[in-house]
Amino acid sequence: MLGEERARVVQLALEYDPQPPFDAGTPERSTPAAVAQVRAMVAAANAEIERTTATRAR
Repeated sequence: MLGEERARVVQLALEYDPQPPFDAGTPERSTPAAVAQVRAMVAAANAEIERTTATRAR
């Protein structure tokens, strides 16, 4: 529904690899664009966790 590249990003983020529709379940087998998107998503999520934790600590 959202395109092949988005499917690769989701597959990589979930590390879905039993019988994947694309061979992109690890950074080594994924596209550089998908790897960059997953890293950005993880960094944003980690930053949000840090902000939330800092706010609660006050």
